[in-house]
Amino acid sequence: MPGPFPGIDPYIERIGFWQEFHNSCICVLNGAINASLPERFVARTQVRACPDSLPTVFAVTRKLTGELPDEILLEERREAFIEILDRANGKQVVMVIELLSPENKRGEGREEYRRKQRAVLQSRTHLLELDLLRGGQHTAYAPDVPGDHAYLLSLADARRPWSAFVWRVGMRDALPALELPLTEDVDPFFLDLQAVFDRCYDEGRYAALLEDAYPDPVEPPLSETDATWARERLTLSAVD
Repeated sequence: MPGPFPGIDPYIERIGFWQEFHNSCICVLNGAINASLPERFVARTQVRACPDSLPTVFAVTRKLTGELPDEILLEERREAFIEILDRANGKQVVMVIELLSPENKRGEGREEYRRKQRAVLQSRTHLLELDLLRGGQHTAYAPDVPGDHAYLLSLADARRPWSAFVWRVGMRDALPALELPLTEDVDPFFLDLQAVFDRCYDEGRYAALLEDAYPDPVEPPLSETDATWARERLTLSAVD
């Protein structure tokens, strides 16, 4: 089922939805990249622990008697990202792709992400950052500037240090198709981000999951003009 918005559904940023969407989107994104890459290259998902996140209760392991407390196991939140490997050069990492999470844009999590970001930028690896979150402090390598956009995509091309390619996307816009570099001797490949989002949104049935949230205001709040537009989109979707 398609979403009610032409690009990103702004309601998916709500607490309780983004983490699941992030993980699902990484899987779909990885498949779309592998479908577009020349045979010499392969994309794979990697996972890192998020040291700033609070541990969550995973399971009660045993009930202790008397006045002693229950013993529980704690699960650390983990975050997925994508690497593209060059099989012709010892599976060297040629690109890292990050889909930013709220934790990447605030507090200690932002500082930790910045350290990993600097490590990639100091290597011979391209860095593609997809910030599809309106909330939080700007974190991507490319500088953000005030303007009429909600989302920011940034590509640091390792062949062109001290520069970045930037796509600024409005809330009412579809996500772009990107032309992305690999190595000097190989042509760029193309990645249709809106097709990736639409597939993830449809397969995860997010329109059904979010229907109870649609009567509520978007978080973070929209401008009055954008809020009116969002309500109109939801009304049109309900009629269809």
